[in-house]
Amino acid sequence: MDYYYRPIGGGIEFGESGSSALIREIQEEIKADITDIKYLGTIENIFTYNGDTGHELVMVYDATFVNKSFYQTEFLEGVEDDGSTFKLFWKPLSGFQNGRLRLDPKSLLELIKVV
Repeated sequence: MDYYYRPIGGGIEFGESGSSALIREIQEEIKADITDIKYLGTIENIFTYNGDTGHELVMVYDATFVNKSFYQTEFLEGVEDDGSTFKLFWKPLSGFQNGRLRLDPKSLLELIKVV
């Protein structure tokens, strides 16, 4: 099995801005509020997953959790639209920089390490 990490987020609905989508997705998936939202850039990501080629435009934002206790937990539990659950883990950037952990999209590390 191929493991990788990617930041929380989701799709943008018709007529919705990227920052509004981020606020909505975080609220839907982990019931959290965010503030201090800053746009960092967009990444074009062409990838293969389970043998299929995918193509996405990833809008990347930096934000702060309103509830600071989120930063004190080892992981957070989230729920997808279909009811399936997932875990969000805090990982140090150094784990991705030394190649021990895989971050997707691949060029995301270059964009976020300037924050």
